[in-house]
Amino acid sequence: MDFKDYYKILGVEKTATTDEIKKAYRKLAMKYHPDRNPDDKAAEEKFKEITEANEVLSDPDKRKKYDTLGSNWRQYANAGSGFGGGQDGYHFSGDINDLFGNVGGFSDFFESFFGSGGFRSAGGGSPFGGARTRAQRGGDYESTLNITLEEAHRGGERQLRINGQKIKIKITPGIVEGKKLRLKGLGQQGRSGGERGDLYLIIHITDHPWFERKGDDLYFNLNVDLFSAVLGGKEKIETIDGK
Repeated sequence: MDFKDYYKILGVEKTATTDEIKKAYRKLAMKYHPDRNPDDKAAEEKFKEITEANEVLSDPDKRKKYDTLGSNWRQYANAGSGFGGGQDGYHFSGDINDLFGNVGGFSDFFESFFGSGGFRSAGGGSPFGGARTRAQRGGDYESTLNITLEEAHRGGERQLRINGQKIKIKITPGIVEGKKLRLKGLGQQGRSGGERGDLYLIIHITDHPWFERKGDDLYFNLNVDLFSAVLGGKEKIETIDGK
């Protein structure tokens, strides 16, 4: 696992403001967006990379944690704890792709430090309590499912692999940020014959390079020259449907 220089990926200085970071991301995202580069794997990988960088640097908490890594990032990686694993829950330790099939689409580096694909206990208590003889239901898990704005608009399906089992997740059109999808019986194993807990996927809609969602409305920043602003004119834009 290699260190990712998110500032270099977006082409900004470490002192860049949030607005400068978003501006740099949108410029690159418009260039490498899959809709504008169909069947171009290199552009697709570049788009994922700049999206990941923006996900970290545009979030004050994530950016602070990332900046804290500095030259000591390998020490954190070898410790295997990242920044999570506090008193509020339990993070799965192991190959997350074997269980959960690359839910977030982010790199191993991102997931190691920011827990994008990591399970955590949703109930607040430890899943490793004392032994009991009576049946005890297993704990619930939570994980983040990153989707694009296009997926939130159109809906669709995601196929995940959990415990070697392929699971289809249906994304309904118009799904909102923070929505929880419940997968019954895919949480922690129960004890003494108790039923398994559930798995909750929390929807996170990644930033779009040129659209911003506010409720059910989409906003688009249209840059026009002074001549058109004064005298009027026409500009052609592409909608979320690609029209």
